[in-house]
Amino acid sequence: MVGCHGLHGVRSENGQCFVELCASNNMVITTTLFPHKDIHKNTWVSPNTHTKTHIGHVAVCGKFRRSILDTRAFRGADVNSDHHLVIAKI
Repeated sequence: MVGCHGLHGVRSENGQCFVELCASNNMVITTTLFPHKDIHKNTWVSPNTHTKTHIGHVAVCGKFRRSILDTRAFRGADVNSDHHLVIAKI
């Protein structure tokens, strides 16, 4: 299941495969369930800082969906990294 709070845009072929994998295994993509500002949804930023996307996800079995309190990306202090840490609160 995909929630309504993901980043808007075109889903890549790999993204579509991930959604289908989760759907066929009764899994929930928790990074799309909670409303957050876009800066807390972006998990990757291009070197020129113009392209931002959501490539890090947390997926859980559907029966544990209610155990997840929040999931979001945290921009780290490491300025040398273009990836952001994704944390789920259980």
